[in-house]
Amino acid sequence: MPPGRFTSTPRASRGSGMQFRMFLYGAIVAWLAWDFLIARGPLYRWCSGTTHATSAPADHPDAVARVDDHFISRADLDAALARHLQQRGLTAATLSRLDLSFARLTARDSLISAHLIQRAAAAAATPEAAWIDSQIAPEITVTEAEARAWFDSHPDERPAPDTTFENSRPTLLATLASVKREAAITRLTSRLRRAATIQYFTDPPKR
Repeated sequence: MPPGRFTSTPRASRGSGMQFRMFLYGAIVAWLAWDFLIARGPLYRWCSGTTHATSAPADHPDAVARVDDHFISRADLDAALARHLQQRGLTAATLSRLDLSFARLTARDSLISAHLIQRAAAAAATPEAAWIDSQIAPEITVTEAEARAWFDSHPDERPAPDTTFENSRPTLLATLASVKREAAITRLTSRLRRAATIQYFTDPPKR
């Protein structure tokens, strides 16, 4: 048989397979958007560590979240969101609905984390900064060997080809310590969140 009879079907199959994969990827993205932004579904609740979103209680009609016995109001969330956007040179009007929804989630989570840290520090009768340092100190130490290993493995990030480790050592140690500190605080707040009961209310609250 002529070779041509064997080439058309595989091409068609590859095209059909690509179309199916694109359809599948689109369906997954659509489902994720629906779960996170509209339904606050099981994946959203698993990622955020919250219980099912409900209407706010009658005695706190403007609440958007509850952390044990502490309520976070919509006014608190709006103020935190404004600070979050201002720090990045943005406004709510410049964001898409998707980006604004994620920004509100970020602001809400920052309020929850801040409250949990404040409460833990108060229970220990220790200033917040000192309490945080006491919890994460073992995790943020940067050794000389770590700094040199990072320097040797990232030649493209040196300010100049002739930059030596000795010249960049102070800045590198401080930068790596800052990165480790941020990651350690994230782990700390995650532990605090797991020990708390967090409930999310409809944002904006249903009337």
